[in-house]
Amino acid sequence: MSAKQVIVVGAGASGMMASVRAAALGAEVVLLEKMDREGKKVL
Repeated sequence: MSAKQVIVVGAGASGMMASVRAAALGAEVVLLEKMDREGKKVL
C-alpha cells in the first residue's frame, strides 16, 4: 500500500501538530506557511 500524501496549510501550533501526527502515521507531509518563520506566536 502506498503512503498517503498530506498537505498542511499553516505552520502555527495546530498545523505543526497535525504534521507531526500525520507523519507518525506514515504519511508524506508537506507543511506550507506564508510567513517567513513557523510557529507564529508560539515560538
